[in-house]
Amino acid sequence: MIANKLLMVVFAFLLLYACGAPAQPESAVLSPIPTAQTETIESAPQAESATPEADIVPVKKQMKATYSGIYEDPISLVEGKYEGEPYFQGDPARPTVDYSEGSEIYGDLDGYDVVDAVVFLVERGGGTAVITYIAAVLNRNGQPVDAGVLRMDEVSVRSGFIENGRVLLEIVTTGPGDGDCCQSHKASRTYVLQDGKLVEESSEAGDLDRVSAADLNGTNWSLLELDRNEPVLADVDVTVSFADGVITGSGGCNTYRSAFSLGEDNPFVMSTDPVSATRKSCPAAISNQETAFFKALEVVSQWGYYYGKLVLFYVNRQGEPGWLLFTPSGDGTD
Repeated sequence: MIANKLLMVVFAFLLLYACGAPAQPESAVLSPIPTAQTETIESAPQAESATPEADIVPVKKQMKATYSGIYEDPISLVEGKYEGEPYFQGDPARPTVDYSEGSEIYGDLDGYDVVDAVVFLVERGGGTAVITYIAAVLNRNGQPVDAGVLRMDEVSVRSGFIENGRVLLEIVTTGPGDGDCCQSHKASRTYVLQDGKLVEESSEAGDLDRVSAADLNGTNWSLLELDRNEPVLADVDVTVSFADGVITGSGGCNTYRSAFSLGEDNPFVMSTDPVSATRKSCPAAISNQETAFFKALEVVSQWGYYYGKLVLFYVNRQGEPGWLLFTPSGDGTD
């Protein structure tokens, strides 16, 4: 019960800030915007009429685009956010929709040989309900064209990519024994365009496998943020790798080692051992960041997926929740 309540707090923290695996074939993996030199773009040749500026719809335009299917009328975002009218006069609560920046998946959805996008929107009403929507954004000469949204009860996306015009997602959803707070089973979803609108083509049926430490085993990640909106120093690679209950990596200067275990009742509950690290001398800024990273790693209490990225949640000495946000990387540092 305590673990379940803790998880509810952690996921509430994650969703409050929503406003995101192994490499996948072709098209696009959940990742930062690809550049013209990346394999992602090269795998989707451009039409003769397309200009370089039209290769990708800029995120800023997607954060100001119009989306239909959440409410009766389409909504237009302003800097990634929509706010509706209060539910009644004098009520501070109102419906809101946030664009989940960093969740974008890129690839050709409609066969026009340009790079379209799939993004995620988070809608909140006046109560505690939080609903995630998947949205298709078609690329027309660098301008976003709304292809509709679909509601997703699942808010945890493990990985996603576009292949042959299909959006393939690996998600965490509700399975046997899960409460409303604690989804812990893996499933797959496939979405396609039909008549210019996004539809769900298929969903995984039958028995669902539960998330376990095996899903972390052999994965390697690079740190993006020490906390929300606190990015790591430029050109400093802080890494974490998981193998058979052991954590290894680089703190940006020194290599380190720890261990982890997951909860039996809730596999997203995580505990870690004290960090042991080498003692190489580092520049002050890197050393301070490394110390902060090690301290956060030692008090991790939960983990989860954020649109293809890895999140390790912790509570600092002041009792404030924080997160370590990682993106998939290559080989880890032993």
